Amino acid sequence: MLTFIINTSLGILAAWAFYKTTIVLLFPENHAEISILELLRLLVKGWLASPGPSILPLDQLSYTLLGDARQSGRLRGGYFLLHTKNGVGSDEKGTSCILEIQNNWRKIDGEWYALIKEPFVTFQTREDGERIVALIVRHRSDWDAIPSTSDLVPEGFRVSQGWREKGREELKEKGNYLYAQELYWGAFDLYKQALHQPVDSVPSDLIQRNSAQAALKLSLRDTAIQDATAAMSANPSDPKNFLKLAECHYSARNYVAAQTNLQKLVTLDPLNVKGKLLLEKCQQRIAETKGQYDWVKIRKALKTRSNSYLDVADYTGPVEVKVGEFGKGLYLTKDVKAGDLLLVSKALQFIYLSDGDLDNPKRLMDMKLDCILEVAERLHNEKGLQKGFFELWSGKEGVEPKNIDGTYALDTEMIRDIYDVNCFTPSYYDINTFREEPPYGEGLWLLPSFMNHACWTNTRRSFLGDVMILRAGADMPSGSELYTPYVSLSIDLLSRQTHLKDRYGFTCTCAYCTIQTEESLQVRKNRASILETFAGMLPSLDPEYQQEALKECISKIEKTYTLPPSDFPRLELLNVYWMLALTYHQHEPFEGIAVSMNLLSALGFEFDDDGSMTRVGYVDLYAMPTMSQLCISWAALGQRKKAENWGENAKIICKIIMGEETRFGEIYEGWLEAARRE
Repeated sequence: MLTFIINTSLGILAAWAFYKTTIVLLFPENHAEISILELLRLLVKGWLASPGPSILPLDQLSYTLLGDARQSGRLRGGYFLLHTKNGVGSDEKGTSCILEIQNNWRKIDGEWYALIKEPFVTFQTREDGERIVALIVRHRSDWDAIPSTSDLVPEGFRVSQGWREKGREELKEKGNYLYAQELYWGAFDLYKQALHQPVDSVPSDLIQRNSAQAALKLSLRDTAIQDATAAMSANPSDPKNFLKLAECHYSARNYVAAQTNLQKLVTLDPLNVKGKLLLEKCQQRIAETKGQYDWVKIRKALKTRSNSYLDVADYTGPVEVKVGEFGKGLYLTKDVKAGDLLLVSKALQFIYLSDGDLDNPKRLMDMKLDCILEVAERLHNEKGLQKGFFELWSGKEGVEPKNIDGTYALDTEMIRDIYDVNCFTPSYYDINTFREEPPYGEGLWLLPSFMNHACWTNTRRSFLGDVMILRAGADMPSGSELYTPYVSLSIDLLSRQTHLKDRYGFTCTCAYCTIQTEESLQVRKNRASILETFAGMLPSLDPEYQQEALKECISKIEKTYTLPPSDFPRLELLNVYWMLALTYHQHEPFEGIAVSMNLLSALGFEFDDDGSMTRVGYVDLYAMPTMSQLCISWAALGQRKKAENWGENAKIICKIIMGEETRFGEIYEGWLEAARRE
């Protein structure tokens, strides 16, 4: 018995020592907070998770031949350089393999050279019994397409490269042929080959321009700028070189650089129509970076080309990213008024969804995966985007990204996690225009993604296609943190909190949630019961009795509140107030005005006697038509000043809800005209 006790005690001590040693080694910064169960969960998660990308720079990896891959599993410390065609690769010794690039958005047709870092090695048996190596790559930073002219291409490939015996003209023409066939990588590679040949009658700048154009088609914007810059340096007197460089900068959203080159172009060639048109577009984009948008023109472009991706520049207003109580957030750098433009952001990636997509879960999942893989491709091609992307929150159990020589290892699962918790899905309440069938979509906007959540938020977002517009929803002082809702306030408290906890890992403690939480469950049940009773009763009542029933409903509901609407908006009453106001406005305008004012007061709005707005309340969709109706009613009563003030109030709310006010005149043009008449 004594031996059993001693052995058991030693076993417990050994297990405890293993536990403490493990958490100190694996989690040195927060090991004191990790329980045994948490440690087991983390270890199991690590074992089940797919291995991450290679995190070693290329110069720390060894060049490997397929014949040296003798064991299944991850090839640690090595890389392959393969000549690839139709999914089959071969090394410089002629040994073949099957190359499977998973999670890949970019497809390369034809022949190309593949750089493969630390892949998974497996073996397959062909029908003829031959055993062949199969390489599997899962992450975007673990593979790359390299030109046949790269110094990385081994000598064994170079001796068999037929292009080295050909002249520039032949290579260029073949490249032009492939470009016309939309085989852009093949064309790009041929132009690079031509540039490596001795100078002949084909000028270098012409080939470099062609190479830049092929790179643009491949979304290799940085490479395109390099090639176009080389073309311009080789022949600075040719306007075509300035135009191509400007096009490359414009594609990369470097509008000032594009404008500089276009100004030089029109100096060299004042009649260059293409250059003048692009210069005009550059000037529009530069104005947009200062917050000057032609909303009518932008909306017209979207209407003309439905489901298009808008050519619009970003505007970053008086906001900055700072670390606060809830981690990184977006903060004001100066005082703002309700309706002020805070930022305009074009999506890093965006997909349009139709009603058919929403009803097809598999198609929806496939489209979302394509969007995530396109994000990975952009991060690979445009290194300047990486820092901002990987600063975003990556989820409840996120890990830090790995940096390799100033760039990031592109872990597909991490990119998916970051996208999943930061993407926005424009809903009916976000859409700029009140269409019967609003466009659906989903995308990722970098700067807006830094905003933390509040159910009753101080900003309002709206969308024009793949462009997000953010407006101030209230007057706010400098230093205020900006919030956006991750879930609609129209959803009940329990459902909101459950969604936020399950998806984002936190419990909301905003003012609205705090008030609702402190309310007794019985009060909320009574409120819901009153609404349900009157909703069932109204259809059976004669019109003359409906007004009294609606008033009684409002009176009973109001008695369930203890705080003023400025602290606790009466959202449950909005539809009731709206129905009551409609029964009055046509025949009893003063009664209609009083009910409409009560509706706005229920949202927490405050006004002077002349209709001037002194406090913006909760910006609900009911607010704008209610204010517009007040404009009409006062105009009909001959109160022009009040009518104009209510018209201005409606325009401010329109700007907050829709993102811009030009749409207001189209919807309520007649209402405004009524307010202007004597």
